[in-house]
Order: sequence, then structure tokens, then C-alpha cells
Amino acid sequence: MVTSTTVIVYVHFSLLTSTYIIYSSDNGFHIGHHRMFPGKNCPYDEDVNVPLIIRGPGIKAGSTVNLATSHTDLAPTILHMAQAPIHDYLDGSAVPLIDPNPPAQNFEHAQIEHWGAGATAGQLRSEYPEAPGVVNTTYKALRIMGPGYNFYYSVWCTNQHELYDMSVDSQQMNKLYKPYSFKPNEPQGSSNSFPINRLESRLDALLLVLKSCKAKTCIQPWTALHPGGQVNSLPDAMDPKYDEFYQKQRTGFRTIGVTRVTLWRRKAHRHTCSSSTQRPGGSWASRRGT
Repeated sequence: MVTSTTVIVYVHFSLLTSTYIIYSSDNGFHIGHHRMFPGKNCPYDEDVNVPLIIRGPGIKAGSTVNLATSHTDLAPTILHMAQAPIHDYLDGSAVPLIDPNPPAQNFEHAQIEHWGAGATAGQLRSEYPEAPGVVNTTYKALRIMGPGYNFYYSVWCTNQHELYDMSVDSQQMNKLYKPYSFKPNEPQGSSNSFPINRLESRLDALLLVLKSCKAKTCIQPWTALHPGGQVNSLPDAMDPKYDEFYQKQRTGFRTIGVTRVTLWRRKAHRHTCSSSTQRPGGSWASRRGT
């Protein structure tokens, strides 16, 4: 941990000007948010939005970079700062600390996931026997943002879906998701470039790619859906001519027995996970005050 004493030592030995100091965290924590017991396993901002502050050579004081990044980007970023080779098997990209025009498609999205069971924190389980002890909190989620859009989307093991417009609902209280109804070549309309009933199908497809991606596919997942390179961002994918294609990319969780679930698509590869308890029809998400 960096303290004022550490900085003083760096200054004393003339090392500060050639040293990068990185401050971040592994996770956030919710305590009463959304009427949930304390914990850190949920995909909401209180749990997953962590700081990334970097001080060092070439970084202007007070500057910020507004991009969707995750922990998978830390290793490439450190390698880049050290002027070391960035291997092509890494799942992330170097965060552009100085570049004013970073490749937007590399930092449009951040995936969030939890496979298995989550328990309430601290002594709550013994002090409050009625509290849920072990709950299946398996989910796969996605944060996607760019000029004019900023969305959060998740699919839970109970087959509940959540969609929030983070640009106007940063507290994630107004759930926008509704079951998708396919209407071929439905016009977008000049006032709304992201109609909900079509946006959800694009996010479903992207989520499916990210569930088992590796290397470049994690960085530029649209290329897995459109190998020709004609789609590199969410606005590109919203073109009505792709409606029929995205209607076929449906995702959800399928229960296998009592304790195994899988994220699936028609003819898709299955990814399974185990949990202590499967609670049909219930999850922490369903108990949120929305």
C-alpha cells in the first residue's frame, strides 16, 4: 500500500519521476444497498465499480479517461508502461493513459460474472437465521458504453434479465428489460437509436460471445459475430438489417437437475457451473427495490 512515507522515500532517492503508482481494488461492497444484506457478489455498481488511479511519467495531473475497462486490462497496461511486449493471448488491452484517441472498440465493454453461490457477509448468517444463507447468485453481465449510450445488461441463473440505462439511472433502479418481440426491419426512429426491444437482442448475442471468449475475441467481440468487420460497436449492430440475425442469438440459463445451470443458445456450447443451492424463481436480484 502506498503511503505518504513511501512517496517521501521515492522523492528522497529521486525515484518518483520514474515510478508509476497504481491504486485500485479487487471489488466493491454493498451494505444495505437495494435492500440486500452485505456482500460483494452482485453485479451492481456498488460491488463492481472500483477505482483505477495511476500516477507516473507522462500522465498529466488531474486527467481522466472515460472508458469501460476491467481487471483484465491491468496486465497489458503494466506491460505497456514497462515498454514490454504485450502477448496476444491476453484477454485485455493496455488502458490508454496518454493517447487522446484510443481505439474505441477495444474499450466499449466490460464483462461481469459470478458463477456459483454467494453468502451473506460477516455474522449475519448466525445473528439473523431468517436471512438467506447460501443463494445461487450465478449471473453473466455486461457494461457497454460509448458516445451517446451507456447500458448495463445481465442474465441471472433464474432466467431473470435486467437492463438499465446508466446515463440516466446510475443507481440501477429503473429496470428497462422487457421480453424481446421480433419485428423484421422495424425502423429505429430519429429520437431513439436504441429501442429496447431490439437493443436486448444485440446485448444477448454479445454476452454469449463474452461468456467463453479468449484473447482478441474478449477485446473485440463484435468480430466473432460479424467476421467481415462491418460491425465494430453497438451503434453499428443496431442497424435494422441485422434484426433477423440477432433474433437467432437468444441466451438464457437452463437448469440441469437441481444444482447445475448453464448459459445457453440454440446450438451453442454449454458452460456449466455448480452451486450449493438452486432456488427456482428467486435470486438477490428479484428482491431488489426497483
